[in-house]
Amino acid sequence: MRTEHPTLDSSDVDRHEAMLSRYARSRVATDDIAKELVQDTWLAALTAMPRFAGRSTMSTWLTSILRRKIADYYRRRKDTVAYQETPDASPQHRSLQGVPILQQLMARESAERVLDAM
Repeated sequence: MRTEHPTLDSSDVDRHEAMLSRYARSRVATDDIAKELVQDTWLAALTAMPRFAGRSTMSTWLTSILRRKIADYYRRRKDTVAYQETPDASPQHRSLQGVPILQQLMARESAERVLDAM
């Protein structure tokens, strides 16, 4: 007995795209980020489709993939903050925004050691 793997086609995209877009848009700041996350979801779904066992509905399965994509987005974003430097900022007053948190902590620890040695 041969078991056919389900496939994704344009009717699936038509049926689920709006729901996925609304879900993503309700959880991220911009439409562009939401669109990118939904595209990443479709790519992941295409790759994982042979493993889709049908134990849940297609929309539940796609939403769970999107939830993980959103979590990954925030996980990556947590490590850095946008770097914003004003033109008149002197080097000693520049913000550490955009510098990875671990690097900021290491710099702070080094500065504290120098101050303790004084």
